[in-house]
Amino acid sequence: MAGARIRGWRKAAGMTQAELALASGLSRVAISRLEGGRQSPNHATIQMLAAALRVSAGELTTTTG
Repeated sequence: MAGARIRGWRKAAGMTQAELALASGLSRVAISRLEGGRQSPNHATIQMLAAALRVSAGELTTTTG
């Protein structure tokens, strides 16, 4: 799930949803919807989130295991 990965990276970075929203240029509501699985991120959104979280887009979207 993309939402769980986004939430995990956000928490690992020690950021709130509001802080991630500010850093990425997205709204806090959009972050909430993404993390909750109510919205799917497009390529541009993934890039914005990855830059804000200082991870690669691949790290943000790929599951490990």
